[in-house]
Amino acid sequence: GPRPVLGAGGGDRPDDDPLALNLYLAAGEAITNAVKHSGAGLIRVHLGIDADDAELSVSDDGMGAVADVPPSIASRLATVDGSVRVTSPSRGGTVLDLRVRRPTGPGAVTA
Repeated sequence: GPRPVLGAGGGDRPDDDPLALNLYLAAGEAITNAVKHSGAGLIRVHLGIDADDAELSVSDDGMGAVADVPPSIASRLATVDGSVRVTSPSRGGTVLDLRVRRPTGPGAVTA
C-alpha cells in the first residue's frame, strides 16, 4: 500500500476541540479515499495552525481526475464553517486543501 508521510507546522488545539476533531476525521476520510481509489504510492498529510486559521492538506500521487470534493468531507467542514478545495488533474494526483477559521473571543485557544 501507499507510504504515509505526515508533516505539521505549529499547533495548540486541545484534543477535545470540535475544530481539531473535524479536521482529524476529514483527514481520515481523505486518506481512506486515496488508499481505496487513487492507486497512489505516496500520501502526504500536512497540518498548519496559526493565530487565524487551521489548514490541512492531503495529497497523493495517484491517478487523479477527482471531479468533486467528497460530500462527506464537504459537510464535515461546513459544520465548523470551513472550506475545502480539490485539485486533481488527470494522471496528476489529487490534493485536498481544507481550511477552517480559528474561533476568537472568550475561551478561544491562542497561538
